[in-house]
Amino acid sequence: MRRLKSIDIFRGLCMMWLFTGHILNWWLRLDDVWLYFSIFFFIDFIGASGFLFVSGISTSLSYNNRKIKAKTSEDYNEKMLRNEYLLRVLFLFIVSILFNIVFGWFWYNKLINIWRWYILLTITFSLLLAWPLLKISKLFRIFIGICIWIFNIFLKEFLLPHEGELNFYGILFYILYHKLRDDPILVFFTFFLIGTVFGDIIFEIIQIENKNERLIILKRKMIFPSLIMAPILITIGVLFKFPEFFILRGSFSWSIYVLGLDIILITILLSIEEYEIVKTEKSYRFLFYFSYYSLSIFIFHYPLALLFYHKISLYYILFYIVLTIIIVGLFMRFLYKRVEGKYSILNWKITFSVKVLVNRMSQNIIRKKRN
Repeated sequence: MRRLKSIDIFRGLCMMWLFTGHILNWWLRLDDVWLYFSIFFFIDFIGASGFLFVSGISTSLSYNNRKIKAKTSEDYNEKMLRNEYLLRVLFLFIVSILFNIVFGWFWYNKLINIWRWYILLTITFSLLLAWPLLKISKLFRIFIGICIWIFNIFLKEFLLPHEGELNFYGILFYILYHKLRDDPILVFFTFFLIGTVFGDIIFEIIQIENKNERLIILKRKMIFPSLIMAPILITIGVLFKFPEFFILRGSFSWSIYVLGLDIILITILLSIEEYEIVKTEKSYRFLFYFSYYSLSIFIFHYPLALLFYHKISLYYILFYIVLTIIIVGLFMRFLYKRVEGKYSILNWKITFSVKVLVNRMSQNIIRKKRN
């Protein structure tokens, strides 16, 4: 299956915003932090929500590709597919807990932060919960996702008064939400789940070899439905409890509104790629590095907070951010071009991509077990 540049661009944009947003919040002087919040509400649709959405697309593409391999290959079957998938979940869970220990517990000096819905933990549980749902119809997955959002409205309001209490409801709030400003599973899993729906549609489209036929199916199955569905979602998000869509991250209004924007963005990017409106062979490479090393960037960019913590004014922040992004981008380019896969340790090819490492470990364990 060919690598879709539109997926890498989408994921790269999401990670670049997560990276930029955190630096803005960390480095801006407290008097100027209003700039961060002003930008945040306009661009956050390609933050955690967009990253979960495109992760769902990627998961669906990978799952469908492996499912075909399981049917056509003698060395690979559906049991191996399942075990590989679940091992990947296990390894990501270990990574996410280690991250929470370092940046949740040690960073904030609070043991309770060992369980926080940082994006790594949210992705892990999204993968786990999505596994049995990948086999059901696309419409039913959308229905389940919307039901989860509606259920979340009532459950959060019920549990919120018990925040911090040492009883059943307080513990349940801690498990499901803990910090509402993070990425709680009941809000962000739906982005992942609906992403798998779009992943199924995209997979069906790219399987068509004839370009003219592929473009016809792209229009019928994705462009036209998205042009109808996305504006409706955005309108509902704006009108439902206005202005929650803009100021209350994680609310039902915000979620519906942001989903509409994510759908528009992936449709535009895929259309540009398939219609070859812009030649992306070189122009997308910088974003590709942010996509390829996405989880690694998320994990290792936190120490940058200490560099200029609340010291830079809004007049200079743009220069510092652009310079930092360029340096990080060039460093990732160096890793990818000069180091990635070029050297080995104990027959393991070196990679600095957490995502790639997790996938390789899962595949190698399954293959060794098979042999």
